[in-house]
Amino acid sequence: MVDPYVYPGTNVLKNKFDIQFADKFEIVERDVSGVRVTALRKQGVTGDFGPEHLKSIHRYIFQDIYDWAGEFRTLQIYKGGTEFGHPGRLMDDLNGLCSDIKRHGFYRNLSLEDTAAGFSDVLSRLNLIHPFREGNGRTQRVFMEQLALNAGFDLNMSGISENDMRNASIAANRGNQNLMRYLLKTSMTEIPEKRVEIAAETVAVAPEEPIRKSSAMDRLCRFFGRSDKPDGCGRKEPEI
Repeated sequence: MVDPYVYPGTNVLKNKFDIQFADKFEIVERDVSGVRVTALRKQGVTGDFGPEHLKSIHRYIFQDIYDWAGEFRTLQIYKGGTEFGHPGRLMDDLNGLCSDIKRHGFYRNLSLEDTAAGFSDVLSRLNLIHPFREGNGRTQRVFMEQLALNAGFDLNMSGISENDMRNASIAANRGNQNLMRYLLKTSMTEIPEKRVEIAAETVAVAPEEPIRKSSAMDRLCRFFGRSDKPDGCGRKEPEI
């Protein structure tokens, strides 16, 4: 299959610098995207954790490099025997994942252990979808860092080696997320003031029977010790 993203006869992705030598392009791409990642991290949370949020992160990081920055790939891709998401299902797959993130309350107000478990599921699924032709890893990391910040944690994945992340991803694809959970858990630290703020914002689960604010009539009836109010709080009609 012809890859429309690369220069003919090479493995170099078509780029705005028109660099067609792999070694030189790798350096330029890493340096330019690195500046954008640093700038983006200073902005905090930049979206609502939906598909468009993910696309906006990719677009920001790679806007200087690729014409298709922020656009989902149109080519089926593989890596190390792993077949990533089909290009025709990328939006559906991401909608499903992002809906689950929202359904779980964005993993806010959870323990470190439970947060890491939730994040492991998100990152494993997102990596398997692999929506972009290139730059998925960097986009995923920023997305997860923002998700962690929103939950009151600082997530620093710089200490996770490429080999460890690869092994964790492979294991997760096979149904074992233990390594992924461990890597995320040991890369997160609480932001105390943010955690307090989140706890204060948490809305208690409503009781099964809604609590109705008492009316003036209710209070008057309680004052006279009347629980039966067939005629407001007046006297009952005498029985015949």
